[in-house]
Amino acid sequence: MMKKIAAVLFTVLAVCSCEMKDVFTLSNQRAFVSVKDGHLTDDYGFPLNIVESNVKEEDWNTEGSRWFITYDVLNRQFDLRLNTVEACTVVLPESGTVETTGDPVIPGENAISGGYFNIRLEHYAKKGSTYPRQMHLYCEVDDTRGTISFRLYNDGGGENPAAVSEKDLEKVCVSYSFPLKDLVTPGKRYSATFTWDRLYYSAEGSIEIVETTTALSGTILFPAQASL
Repeated sequence: MMKKIAAVLFTVLAVCSCEMKDVFTLSNQRAFVSVKDGHLTDDYGFPLNIVESNVKEEDWNTEGSRWFITYDVLNRQFDLRLNTVEACTVVLPESGTVETTGDPVIPGENAISGGYFNIRLEHYAKKGSTYPRQMHLYCEVDDTRGTISFRLYNDGGGENPAAVSEKDLEKVCVSYSFPLKDLVTPGKRYSATFTWDRLYYSAEGSIEIVETTTALSGTILFPAQASL
């Protein structure tokens, strides 16, 4: 009797497996990428297989450029639909640290990958402002201890809610890639922290800018990937 039941179950499973369709998809995926040899390439060196796109190729295909992209995975072969591209500003990090408080930022997607510290963030700006804002990443590396301290400094001209009425401000989203290869020893593992300035709203209603530090997840082996 058990043999008959097993045979029936095997037949049912076989029929189901033959009728199942490949419905594997992933939506709204995000990544930092580079353009290499005319292809969007991930930070592990693999070109992306883009079969559909909502973005014109001429909008991103500049050799060596960096982008933050959103995309959908269409099937198990990892054919992709490119949805959006956002330019990453590449800025060399600076040695040492900074003692003064900068304008606040709101960190978003970030990763150490492809030899870069990549971060997407929001900052405040006065509506219609033409202030030449600059983001600086200060970096202290201790090879003996295997540590890296990142300090982001936003020179925003004081355009933030601690100094300007919020009705006169808007939030702006930007992406940066800071090259690290000249600051670290290849093949060495590091732990890292990231410090930035954020807004703090007190219970009394005042607004301050405070320095905040957090550890990046895991240890970092360059080139590798880690995030806040």
